[in-house]
Amino acid sequence: MAVEVKILPQLPTEILVKILCCDTVSHVDICRLAFTCHRMRDICLTENIWKCKFFQCWPNVLPKTKYHIPVAWRKLFIRHYTCIQNVNRFLQNLAEICYNYEEVPPDKFHIILQYIDEDENNRDFITSYLHLIASDPVENLTKKYYAGKTLQHIQHHSLSKAWHSYLSLPINEQKLEIGTIYMHNWHCFLETTNIEDILQKLDTLAYEVKKELAKFRPDHPTLGKEDLYDTIDTNLWNPTDTRDILIAMNNILYKKHRFHAEEYSSMDLLNINK
Repeated sequence: MAVEVKILPQLPTEILVKILCCDTVSHVDICRLAFTCHRMRDICLTENIWKCKFFQCWPNVLPKTKYHIPVAWRKLFIRHYTCIQNVNRFLQNLAEICYNYEEVPPDKFHIILQYIDEDENNRDFITSYLHLIASDPVENLTKKYYAGKTLQHIQHHSLSKAWHSYLSLPINEQKLEIGTIYMHNWHCFLETTNIEDILQKLDTLAYEVKKELAKFRPDHPTLGKEDLYDTIDTNLWNPTDTRDILIAMNNILYKKHRFHAEEYSSMDLLNINK
């Protein structure tokens, strides 16, 4: 008579954790396993398992480097899973209510804004998930359409506050690059640009340009100045100084980093018969 050998409960905890962290084991499997016995329940509550499940389910939702402190991954998983269920339910209801509208009325988005206001982390969860839906080539087209509309409304709702704060600043503190990023994010809601990343890249390029300029014009008036915002209204360079800056910018942007212009000229846009 064959004897049934229950191997799984006899395995060491470390081995069981590694098995449960495999991507072939779903969060549903873990929940079901947790109901089998006390030991399995305790193992299934291991935070590292839920960290693996989080990034296996949503690898592009949040960067792993965002968490520098211990995180309650199981609670984070539950919160995110619940948030996604709410978003899916909202999109389904939106499609049923607004299918005969040319544009979705703004008041139809109050529920999703309420989800965001309940927890500041929900905004990252929701927008990341909506991005995934809107960019998924095999996703249902109706769902993609309303995901894009919802993402646009959330983006405008958030940017409107930032834009008013920006305009309330004194003129000399309204940095052009920040205003440009706000405008880009307003119109290109599917390609949101992070302000901190852009500012860091611009600072890096500016440093490289100044370093390049110092090679052939060490006496240039811009060198040695950390910030030109305070003097930009009165600092008038002569043609030679201006040309040298452009030469340094050309060397860095077009020769070193291989920047390139658009293939068409702006004048082509005016030639409607072309």
